[in-house]
Amino acid sequence: MFKPFDDDHILMRAGAMWLPEDRPDQGADGPLIVALFRCRLSLANATAPEACWITASQRYELYLDGQPLSRGPSRSDPMRWGARCIELPAMEPGEHLLAVRVVHFGRHSGIGQLGNRPFLAIAADVPGGTLDTALSDPDHWRCLADESVRPIEDHPWGGKRPYFVVGCGERMIGGGAHSGWTEPHTDDSSWLRPRLITRSIANPWGNLPLDHQLGADPLPAMEEQAGRFSRIASGPESLHSDATIMLNGKGSLTIPPRTEATLILDYGELTNAYWSIRLSGGARATIDIINNEAPFAGEGKAKLHRDTVENAHFWGLADRIEHDGGPGRTYRPLWFRSFRYLKLDVLTADDPLTIEDISTTTTGYPLPRRSSFQAQGEHAAELERIFEVSHRTARLCAHETFFDCPHYEQAQFPGDSRVQAIYHYLVANDDRLARKALDDFFASRLPDGLTQCRFPSRRLQILPTFSLQWVGMLADFLLYRGDPAFCRPYLPFAREVIGWFERRLRPDGLLGRIPQAPFIDWTEGFAQGNAPQAPDGRSVMLTLILAEACRDMAFLEHHAGEPKLASGWKRRWKARLDAVRKQGWDRRRGMFTDIACAGAGVDGSSEPRLSIHTQTHAVLADAVIGRRASGLIRRALASSRITPAGSFYFRFHIARALRRAGVGELFFDMLPRWREVLDRTGLTTWPETDHADPRSDCHAWSVTPAIEYFQTILGIEPVHEAPGFAAIRLDPKLGPLPGAQGKLHTPTGTVEVTVNRGDDGLAIQLRTPVPCHIAATGATLGPGEHELTLDAPTS
Repeated sequence: MFKPFDDDHILMRAGAMWLPEDRPDQGADGPLIVALFRCRLSLANATAPEACWITASQRYELYLDGQPLSRGPSRSDPMRWGARCIELPAMEPGEHLLAVRVVHFGRHSGIGQLGNRPFLAIAADVPGGTLDTALSDPDHWRCLADESVRPIEDHPWGGKRPYFVVGCGERMIGGGAHSGWTEPHTDDSSWLRPRLITRSIANPWGNLPLDHQLGADPLPAMEEQAGRFSRIASGPESLHSDATIMLNGKGSLTIPPRTEATLILDYGELTNAYWSIRLSGGARATIDIINNEAPFAGEGKAKLHRDTVENAHFWGLADRIEHDGGPGRTYRPLWFRSFRYLKLDVLTADDPLTIEDISTTTTGYPLPRRSSFQAQGEHAAELERIFEVSHRTARLCAHETFFDCPHYEQAQFPGDSRVQAIYHYLVANDDRLARKALDDFFASRLPDGLTQCRFPSRRLQILPTFSLQWVGMLADFLLYRGDPAFCRPYLPFAREVIGWFERRLRPDGLLGRIPQAPFIDWTEGFAQGNAPQAPDGRSVMLTLILAEACRDMAFLEHHAGEPKLASGWKRRWKARLDAVRKQGWDRRRGMFTDIACAGAGVDGSSEPRLSIHTQTHAVLADAVIGRRASGLIRRALASSRITPAGSFYFRFHIARALRRAGVGELFFDMLPRWREVLDRTGLTTWPETDHADPRSDCHAWSVTPAIEYFQTILGIEPVHEAPGFAAIRLDPKLGPLPGAQGKLHTPTGTVEVTVNRGDDGLAIQLRTPVPCHIAATGATLGPGEHELTLDAPTS
């Protein structure tokens, strides 16, 4: 949970500054403002490395002698505003320059970018030193409003604008006093002294002079790597050779005077990056840039194979460069772009324009593949390809928050984040972004007891089911990571979430009508993806999801909250199941109905409505267990007469249900959907859905296969009796594979498993740092190395 700085923290005792002009419209609904700050350091002697604390609203970039040191703060809300402690390298005697760019997007902010009034706060970590003397004295600072960047709000989408809320495009104007502003030699004599907003951020009256509450940023610095485009996908033949040389960093490209030229640059895969374009000459030349995720067939939603550029249309966020003809001008956006292709429409005036270089700096949360998995046999290469695509997708959807998708929204939702968090736990043994996400959603809480459906967010939206997914995400955290002390402060609000639903229970024990948008899945027959309901509710599906949340609360209370409350949550869980079994079971078809009704569907038909979703949640909530559970999920998956899953997101829950029902081997029947998407589209990431034309080409709620490599194929799972992998359960399912092996890094150490199919069954080699329960035999093995043979599972 976010912890604000005490008043005696070094940054709280410091002041904060801003541009000298005080405009009333500066703030969340104000204009885009870019402010440049410079602090000269005159050193008589060499210095050892020193550190400084820094934060700003909404974003800052910190440089020392032209070299970038830090970006931040992590996206959050003003009551939980992060500050970073940055170590400055040792400096030689002489003149040095500390430079900071602060960007306040105002009303042009992306949906996930919050921040109240603009400011810069910076302070030396140790008072009294050379750095402290410079940073704390306003006379050492100079500032300038950078007017060379202006917002672009309209983007070319073939006359049809999709839901596109990552922020504004940028009009970048060459020349001006900003050129070379991070370098010590730049003349800043005409720059202004900044205005001191407050001499002390701490306030004895409890006021927040910055309209932000400060604390330590909970995340590491985002990872950045230099990159280059892979090819010129399209362009004039006369320019192709030089353009290719330029893209490879081995030469330049000159566009003749009075020329219109279109270049399509292909990165080779989807990426999140700051592109950088360096220009010389060509006064009054313009370059209009489209940051494109996928080639389109026309002005509608139909997408082409992602490697196809012939006759393709390129829609996306628009940027524009207006070059002044100066030498070596470098242009790059204030916020990263998500793209596979860049479309450059170049227009020169009377002078030739030289493009000296085009490069990228990729950015993202540091997410290594620490855990490993290798399959054997003819499917090995296919499974590794799926893992690679899953990891690329997970990386592109992880930044300062989890992203649902990087190209369109960059929004953090509990339903998506639950999937992403488990991927981070298993693949990277990392929970830092998940901790922040749980706290973000906690901070979004509404007076009536729900979370917002995405946060941080400039717009309010409510999906009540995603509040229950937040409860499930909190239970997942305890199960996979342990740390009950982290979970404990969130339990009162988790109780409120369930209380919101319980206030809507009917006398018969089912839920009444759930308002707003109880999202389940993008599938046919679910209006806007929401759970089917009768006018008076009676949703079996939603009641089952509530039941699972009650069982999660019993688990949370037992290990992290008030153990005496656990039994009460179990009674409520069982009460919901009793109501569902009594009123939602269709004996003739052997499944649960979506809506409890007497002989008719919600649409008035004679057949009650059925879906894979309700059967999945019945298994997850333990409405059926053992052979009844495995039989139910098998029938549901085999049926062509019930509503199927419509997105990769819901297949995450199906995979959970398969493991819970003991039929994890059916996971292999789902894998072709992921493979076919790649074969059909040329995608390098998992899309939002496996439909022909998904809106988003990159959605991390689709990374289920990599999660199940460890939990289903290798069969390694945490157990509720010993959270945080203090013990494990082993139940490998090889499916068609002759063997598999892997290492899973956990909070308690590394689990290594090798499984091979033999004449006598499954031969297993196991190295475990904790006790291991063998599902097939019921035996428990102690920590250490073991070899065992299990009977091969039968269908």
